[in-house]
Amino acid sequence: MKKTVKGEAQMEVQSVENTSGITPTLMKRSRHRRSGQLGRLVMLPLVTIISLASLATPSFARSSTGYDSFKINYSFTPAQAGYNCMRETYGAVWNACGITVYLMFDLAIDNTGVHQIDVLNYWAGTGSVGVSCSAWTYDARGGGTSSPIQTFNAGGQEKLTWNSPNVQPSKAMTLFCAVPPTQGIASINWTP
Repeated sequence: MKKTVKGEAQMEVQSVENTSGITPTLMKRSRHRRSGQLGRLVMLPLVTIISLASLATPSFARSSTGYDSFKINYSFTPAQAGYNCMRETYGAVWNACGITVYLMFDLAIDNTGVHQIDVLNYWAGTGSVGVSCSAWTYDARGGGTSSPIQTFNAGGQEKLTWNSPNVQPSKAMTLFCAVPPTQGIASINWTP
């Protein structure tokens, strides 16, 4: 048996024995709900693709505190200045040795080319000379290239930015710093 139901739009509803208790009007709404769910299922892959594409945008992918990543370069640092006189304050490494210490910070890289390096110096440093740093790339045979040396202000925190020399395949990247007494490095951020 067929009958016409009037509402927003006329539609034909076939009458069948209804044991579910759902009226024809509710059945009509239910069909629209299902088509809305289908629309959401179609949108889910699109949202996923857009989300993944946003992950590919360039940003600082690596960072480290100064204390977590430093090594003493004994090629330039006198033997009496060792790890026992380097101090940590809220992640910053600072020099309590009484003489200038030369530190190295190895920076893991994933790609060749030029990399940006942002460095914050130790905020509580005192004295008249600030930390001087340079970015280095070097190969397994000891050959290397450096960026220009930059020096932090002696008092108060400052951020300096380096662009590394061009990193070729099989080369590594390091930040090399001369750290006077009471001065230090708080954090390093770089593009891998």
